[in-house]
Amino acid sequence: MEKHLFKHKFLLISKFTWGLMETIVSLVAAFFMGYIVDCIVDKDLKKLMWGIAILITLMLVQFIVIYMYRYLEGKFIKASIKDLKDVVFDSVINYDVKRFNSESTASYISNLTTDMDIISKKYYRSVFEIFENLTLLIGGVAYMIFIHPLMAAIVVGMGLFMLLIPTFMGKALGRKQKSYSDSMEEFRTITQDNLSGFEVIKSFNIGSMVFHKFFNANKKSEKAKMKYNNTTQVLDSSCEFLNSLIQTGLTGVGIFLVLKGKMTLGVCISAIQLMNYILQPMSSLSRNISMFKSVKPIIAKLDGLLRKGTKEHKNYEELQGFEKSIEFQDVCFSYTEERKILDGISLKINKGEKCAIVGGSGCGKSTLIKLLLGFYDDYTGTITIDGKDVKDISPSSLYQYICPIEQKVYMMQDTIENNIKLYKEYSPEAVQYAIDNTGLSDLIGSLDQGIKTLVTEDASNFSGGESQRISIARALVKHTPVLILDEATSSLDNINAYNIEKSLMSIKDLTCVEVTHKFNKDILRRYDKVIVLKDGKVVEIGTFDELIDRKQYFYSLYNVTANDVHTQQCAG
Repeated sequence: MEKHLFKHKFLLISKFTWGLMETIVSLVAAFFMGYIVDCIVDKDLKKLMWGIAILITLMLVQFIVIYMYRYLEGKFIKASIKDLKDVVFDSVINYDVKRFNSESTASYISNLTTDMDIISKKYYRSVFEIFENLTLLIGGVAYMIFIHPLMAAIVVGMGLFMLLIPTFMGKALGRKQKSYSDSMEEFRTITQDNLSGFEVIKSFNIGSMVFHKFFNANKKSEKAKMKYNNTTQVLDSSCEFLNSLIQTGLTGVGIFLVLKGKMTLGVCISAIQLMNYILQPMSSLSRNISMFKSVKPIIAKLDGLLRKGTKEHKNYEELQGFEKSIEFQDVCFSYTEERKILDGISLKINKGEKCAIVGGSGCGKSTLIKLLLGFYDDYTGTITIDGKDVKDISPSSLYQYICPIEQKVYMMQDTIENNIKLYKEYSPEAVQYAIDNTGLSDLIGSLDQGIKTLVTEDASNFSGGESQRISIARALVKHTPVLILDEATSSLDNINAYNIEKSLMSIKDLTCVEVTHKFNKDILRRYDKVIVLKDGKVVEIGTFDELIDRKQYFYSLYNVTANDVHTQQCAG
């Protein structure tokens, strides 16, 4: 994680260099403040004017130095946070499905927003202020020893006491910082879920219950924030109190030494100025160290995200095409230990075959597809493509030859064209081919902007069926040899669903595997084989007519489903 936090070393070194210059200018300015006071006491006008001129020059130089110091700080934080967001997002987007689903989407959003803001404000700024205060402290102590060793010893001794505060408060701050971060994750999750389910909330009249849930999460997050802020305020107040107490006492010591003739008034003024350069850094260091420690749980959490995305180095095989078949051999899989989802699945799909996978709800149809796509690899048995184990095939190579189309449509706020092409380059002929074979021609022709029409948030300017056809078009434009449809036509009306499936069935050499709950006789008859699942097992395989003639599980399933469809149509 550290290599990502401090990647921009040139900016970091440049910033620290300007910070060192700021310390030097501040110490020299303190010297000339005392020099000017002594000139006034001695009534030496010539030296006084010379001292004032130098002090004004130093103030101008200090302005430039501070500007550059702060400018480089902002530039470093901007570059570092941007890179850190990039590396975290890149890690998350390359998770396998199992790892990704271990956290909520809102949690990942919180990691990329709230946690990054905490690192920017609390971690980086604490690091820079620790450096700034350390250099000022070291320079101030050295100069104070030169002016008056006894006062230097007293200031340092009292100041060190202030540095004990982080020891007592650092862990408490860390716990409260993590508690706030976690509560914000929960708040974002609940808020996102509630807003995305707006129509369901309205139609089921559960607004008051949803608000109660939001109210509690909001209250919890604000309470955690208040606890963190309260602890921070206690820390700040303690440091400020000790700082004022020590400064008042040492000012009294300085005045006493002036009255006794042990120190000039100018030196006393310089010493008081230097006290600020010693006590203030010590006070700030106390706070900075506590803040620095408080962010450690957040960094550990982000480090966990990066570690999740780090897989063991594996020598993957590359698919060179798809020429023969896809085979499942005695495949067993379960999401939990309590229940097997797939139990001894064995089947073969040859190149160019059109296969339908059917079965009752929860029988493992979609899970079978997820294993073929490499979403999960903790199954027993083997799944091979042209004899190569799916576990050994690189994901990028696998998705080059197999394209899934799911029921849940992912649409971007971009043009229809980019939603089909997904920012890849395809010929106009390939895009038109995809449009024609998904029934999008009339829709696009009716739009003023045509294929350049923008898709709004959540594709609200298109129906579910239109969005589904766009998602099918993005699969066809790739011309992959294997197409996987997981209830992909479920949101389409019967006519469009029939036309699209008919088009897919007619594509020569295309291997098509469709998970479906629709028992349309005309479509099912077009499939080379229908694979029937029950309780995670393959119970029948054959053509539609063969399965009907056997009058076994598929026959009863078909009749029940067909009757349900007929009843719905009559009711409609």
